[in-house]
Amino acid sequence: MFFASLGFTAVVLISLLWEYLVWRRYDYFFEDDSLRITQGVFRRDEREIPYRRIQNVDIEKNIFQRVFGIARVDFETAGGSSTEASFRFVEGEEARNIQERVRKFKRGEDREDGGKDREKLLELSSSDLLAYSFLSVNTQALIIAFTVFGIFGGMGTGLVESSLAPVVVLTFLGLTSVIGLWTFNAFSNFVKYYDFRLWRERDTLEYERGLLNRSEGSIPVEKVQGVSIEENFLKRQLGYATMKVETAGLSDGQQLKSNMVAVPLAKYSSVLDFAQDLEQFNSPDMNSISSRARRRYFGQYSIILGLVLLLGIGADTYVRPFNYLFIFAFVPLAVIGAHLKWVNRGFEAQEDYFISMNGFWTRRTSITPYYRVQNLIQTETVLQRRWNLSTLTVDTAGSLIMSDSRAVDVDVKKAVKLREEVFERFKKALDESKKS
Repeated sequence: MFFASLGFTAVVLISLLWEYLVWRRYDYFFEDDSLRITQGVFRRDEREIPYRRIQNVDIEKNIFQRVFGIARVDFETAGGSSTEASFRFVEGEEARNIQERVRKFKRGEDREDGGKDREKLLELSSSDLLAYSFLSVNTQALIIAFTVFGIFGGMGTGLVESSLAPVVVLTFLGLTSVIGLWTFNAFSNFVKYYDFRLWRERDTLEYERGLLNRSEGSIPVEKVQGVSIEENFLKRQLGYATMKVETAGLSDGQQLKSNMVAVPLAKYSSVLDFAQDLEQFNSPDMNSISSRARRRYFGQYSIILGLVLLLGIGADTYVRPFNYLFIFAFVPLAVIGAHLKWVNRGFEAQEDYFISMNGFWTRRTSITPYYRVQNLIQTETVLQRRWNLSTLTVDTAGSLIMSDSRAVDVDVKKAVKLREEVFERFKKALDESKKS
């Protein structure tokens, strides 16, 4: 025990000594056109990062760094695969000075003459933070959790033989899982977006948020590929929404920023105003998708119910008595679900923007400027061909695995016409962008 304690103490002391040497041997200098960094304990390295390549200067402060009044400053460069450089032990005020100096050097300004154009756009109040924490849940995940942990959990217990007890068990398990997931999600949101503030300084959006880990960062407006307005089922009933911005050129280490929350929670009209201030589009007037899609969705849900019915019959035959006839009670829900899925999808091709709306549990309205478009992809799955339907995807440089900017289940002829229309407007926007 003594030697274990001695070894542990030695490891801690050596780690502290190493961190001290790293700090002592780390220097940075602001040159006319670049940031020069020298570092290394045993081998001295020196490198320069041109200001024009620095895309973001972010400040991170975990709970221990905040206690000691220090911060970490991360420099992200355009197209980088990871953080280009980090200042790990910087005083809080000095971290802000570094952030501001780099931004002003990028703009070619005198670093002492600035900050006057900074405008506060949003500050999340305590009531709004609590509302966001509890409303920003994946309602579809809660329903799935209730089903999986409730129905299947209740069926698998086999603890009692009465007809009422399994219902009580499955209801208890379902509600417990939903409440647990909801509480965990709310706590996570509260910690992450505590004391959220958003500013705009000229061509940059700046944010500050976090309870345990305090983050201060920026979103260059020129890197914004599109804007999305999101409303889950609960927010939609209360008239709230969230705004996210999708950016390009950020590193893999900043994957969250590729689709970052810019306005956590506000009334839908206010969120729409924020989005229209960032991207000058008209208020959406969506075109409905083909009515055949509604019948297709009902067919999909009917197939799922059929598979569940077969499982119920199998359970009744080979496992234990099971009243599978109640599954037919879900047929009206399949009709309602198909209609809700259909009515919450739409698209609009405006003069300068392509706008699409998708999703019932979480409805996303994506606004994409034509000059940001990289690809137009028209696809038809096997099931879509059965109904003569097609999907048009408007892909941008900032898109993740699958772009949310999609006109889904549009009549094939209309999809072709829409693709040609969007392509012509894309070429026009690109020519205007080159001229400007």
